[in-house]
Amino acid sequence: MLALVATLFMISQRTKNYRVQKLAHAILVNFIWGGIFVIVPYSILSWFKYPTEIFLAYAGNLAMFLIVIAIQKYHPEKLSARSLLSNRSSFLPTEALMITPDKKILWLNKSKISFNGFTPKDLVGAGYEKVFANIVMVDQEMDKIRRDANYSSSLEAECNTSHGTKMSLRISISGLRNEFNDVIAYLVVYNGHGDNADFLDHLQTSYELSNREKEIAGLLLDQYSNSQISDRLFISLNTIKTHTRNIYQKTNTANPREFRDFCRTIAK
Repeated sequence: MLALVATLFMISQRTKNYRVQKLAHAILVNFIWGGIFVIVPYSILSWFKYPTEIFLAYAGNLAMFLIVIAIQKYHPEKLSARSLLSNRSSFLPTEALMITPDKKILWLNKSKISFNGFTPKDLVGAGYEKVFANIVMVDQEMDKIRRDANYSSSLEAECNTSHGTKMSLRISISGLRNEFNDVIAYLVVYNGHGDNADFLDHLQTSYELSNREKEIAGLLLDQYSNSQISDRLFISLNTIKTHTRNIYQKTNTANPREFRDFCRTIAK
């Protein structure tokens, strides 16, 4: 028994594996408390000349019981993914989201992802397939990150948008790890983006939109209002209204909502 205690003490002090160190320490603490509860009554019984063989007979079983209890109660400290990012969002220069190991979206650093129109209300709690169309590729990259602490990924991902179309987007994926080097979350940063080019080219060709109407159509898909489009393109509000009226007429729609629904239908 003393040899086992000494071994546990040496492991807890010398091992470089944090997980093993913590577990050895937890078992050692249980052994110390267990020893106190055994030695004290043993000493009392010995003092009054009572039989003490029962303590010696069941010492081995007690040791195994204490090990099982220590393992069951062992809950190593784990860093929270939210705490890791609590002060980091302001330093991220672009849109980012965090995905848990079970592939749920936990956090966005912006009130809206400008590239595809999603908001935290749309995404938080949803599976990451709501954003990524090519989930197999993204899943493979996440598995590589999980296996290799030095690996980070940058790839061209096909992303869904809030208005039902798809777009090509450059993303970077990195792992956030706890003290055991386990991945507790994936940080996905949008570090470049397309502009719905393929879909807008198709829309322009099929419905004879001018270049300016194509540009405005893309902004309408991103849920910009007429005044916001005017500010962005430095065009008067009346000119924007003329262009949007032409877009609605050519696509047989009446307002931005109908136009987005129309685009969602033809994108399928």
